[in-house]
Amino acid sequence: MSEEHGHNDGGHEIDKMPAGRLFNILAILGTLTLGLCFGVIQLFNQQVRQIEGERAAGGNASEQAYNAEMSSVAGGYGEYEIVKPVGEGKPDKVTTRYFMPVDKASQQVIDNPALLAGKPAAKDWAGTGTGKKVQEWGGMPGVTPKKPDAKALGDAKAAAAKKAPREHRFSFAISGEDLVLLGEVPSDADSKALEAAAKKTRFGDKVRNKLKVTNAVGKPGFDAAYKRALAAVDLMSSGSTKFTAGKLSMTGFVPDANKAKFDELSQAAGGPPMGTVEVASTELADECDKKFAKALKRPIRFATASADIDEKSMKVLDKLAAIAKECPGRFVVEGHSDNEGMPDANKQLSLKRANAVSASLQEKGVEKKRLRAKGYGQERPIASNDDEAGRKKNRRIEVHIAR
Repeated sequence: MSEEHGHNDGGHEIDKMPAGRLFNILAILGTLTLGLCFGVIQLFNQQVRQIEGERAAGGNASEQAYNAEMSSVAGGYGEYEIVKPVGEGKPDKVTTRYFMPVDKASQQVIDNPALLAGKPAAKDWAGTGTGKKVQEWGGMPGVTPKKPDAKALGDAKAAAAKKAPREHRFSFAISGEDLVLLGEVPSDADSKALEAAAKKTRFGDKVRNKLKVTNAVGKPGFDAAYKRALAAVDLMSSGSTKFTAGKLSMTGFVPDANKAKFDELSQAAGGPPMGTVEVASTELADECDKKFAKALKRPIRFATASADIDEKSMKVLDKLAAIAKECPGRFVVEGHSDNEGMPDANKQLSLKRANAVSASLQEKGVEKKRLRAKGYGQERPIASNDDEAGRKKNRRIEVHIAR
């Protein structure tokens, strides 16, 4: 009896499997394995992208550090808001960024390494001119600069102005028999001291104090300026002394008896720098006014209810121009009327006539800057308006030196 294995029951079938079928099975298994690996990789990539997105939305450590660093030096870099409209009924998307050109930023770090750590520059660091605001480089296209807080800026400027020395200006002007104090003083104590000093001049109690207290530190030389200004105006019969732009100017008239003393005062060494000094003799001005009045005894005539000068008055105008060229200072041409008609209309007509005379004097060689026209209408009569003779006197032109 022979001993044989029985394979007819299906055992060890693979031993009888054709080679082609085995290859097909192995290929299918390899494909399934590769597909599974690809799916795992895809899932991993998806998770990585999700993590990156979350970091980008929340800001990773480097970005947060950068923003904090730039915020600490925002004053020198320029802060901008980029506004993107989202849609109707929805809030705009606002992104705040800081900007500086790369070459400027590099130079800043070289000039001041503290900036590398996000620290502000030292107070005494002057830099090399690279610490400019972004607006000075023309700004960034497509962005809207963040508007500064106007109130905060105003408060800061006001505080800085109070700390910085201020150039206080003033004017001491003679008005009739009064001395008017105008302008600025550092403190209320300065105002009282100046008023007290003014009352020691010839004006006494006829001093009108209209000085404004600034509560700001004054620049050196203010006291010396006002003392010289008061001394000068005390010697003048009319005019004013002014202190502006750090210089003291004097304009007006001085009696001959005070002229030498005035010249010595205005030319003295030391004290405030002197500006314009235009003073003339009071007696000469008085004499000029008399000459104008004498020439106008023959009044200037105009066409009825008009500012057209009558040709017969040209000789009077020639004489007025000749007097003006010989006399110092500036001149006021006044127009006056009687009381016939409406007061406003009379005032307008008197001003037009004064302007016409002023224009004629300019044509005859008197400088425009030396002439000023005024119209008073019926406000200043020199005779009664009850009869034609009085009304005729009131319809007149007057010329005199401005005091």
